[in-house]
Amino acid sequence: MVEGQIKQELVSYRNKEGLNFSSIKTFDDEGVGVFYKEYILGQRKEKVSQALIIGSLVDDMVLTYRGDMNLFYQHFEDRYVKYDGVKSSAQAFILADTLFDNMMETLNSDGGVTGDFETCFKESFNKIQADGKYKGKTWDKGLEDFEKTARLYFDKRIQSIGKIVVDLKTLSIAENVARVIFTDEFTSATVKGEDKAWLTKVVIEFEFMGVKCKSEVDAIEIDHDKKTVRGVDLKCTYDNEDFPYNYVKNKYYLQQAFYTEAIQSWMKESAELDGYTLVPFKFIVGDTSINNRRPLTYKLSSADMKLGFTGFTLRGTYHKGIHELIQEIKWHIANDIWNCSKEAIENSGVLPLSINYDK
Repeated sequence: MVEGQIKQELVSYRNKEGLNFSSIKTFDDEGVGVFYKEYILGQRKEKVSQALIIGSLVDDMVLTYRGDMNLFYQHFEDRYVKYDGVKSSAQAFILADTLFDNMMETLNSDGGVTGDFETCFKESFNKIQADGKYKGKTWDKGLEDFEKTARLYFDKRIQSIGKIVVDLKTLSIAENVARVIFTDEFTSATVKGEDKAWLTKVVIEFEFMGVKCKSEVDAIEIDHDKKTVRGVDLKCTYDNEDFPYNYVKNKYYLQQAFYTEAIQSWMKESAELDGYTLVPFKFIVGDTSINNRRPLTYKLSSADMKLGFTGFTLRGTYHKGIHELIQEIKWHIANDIWNCSKEAIENSGVLPLSINYDK
């Protein structure tokens, strides 16, 4: 019987070549230019936010270490570093993260930071000021605030390049979300694999539409009695009863479709799963708010699953599916065009303007 196992090499998936959900979402969200910079030139910056850090922590607690918190903390320093202060949304911390990104662009071949602090600081200050922070302030006033509020946090990031800096409040929130997911009767049997085989962190390399692809599926649930296989993804959100909104906003319809294709490819290579049926994806969603809502499971219908492939129109807005997006990515790669969309090229730079005004 196939069994899941604790993921040993935390960076191995990233080192594999192939199109993945994140790259497809970037192409759809931010356009061909950003996709080219991040995924063709390899200049992708790691995004940092409390929500993303909580998601990463809960993901490891629940999926990588299967709820064994002692094991999680034994391996904590493999990926994380504790920051004893409290990181808030204050503009000094936004400045610190922007400064860190700028400093990372100056790394030499040995991984050392070569950038001049003052130069990088001024560039970072000007950048966030253009976005509305530190209105009417000079950079030296920003430096004063930075030194007082966020310097220790910034130093921790610089000293821990390649790891995620976690403040104690964020760690506490993640621990609570993971605990609830493992103990609440809504989800405990599923994540413990009590009634079905439960494989976690399944890395799949496959070919889709003539493109080399990769995915790391949070979990695959196998019901040997009913001979069914289902993909599962773990999410954390501030209001898990509002997940349908986030499903569309964050383009999880693309994720479930892409992972469905990956699992189908994976099943074909497993003689043990011959005759098994792949059923629509589901999401287990934890709540990170102070309301401490119970974890919920959202199951997709067959129609929902298919729309992630084909695309759909919702309230007057068209959302592309992965079939169309991958075709566009293939076209850009084949033609080496990164400064204009496929649609614009094919229409000689003339595009329709169609606005769905509210009546």
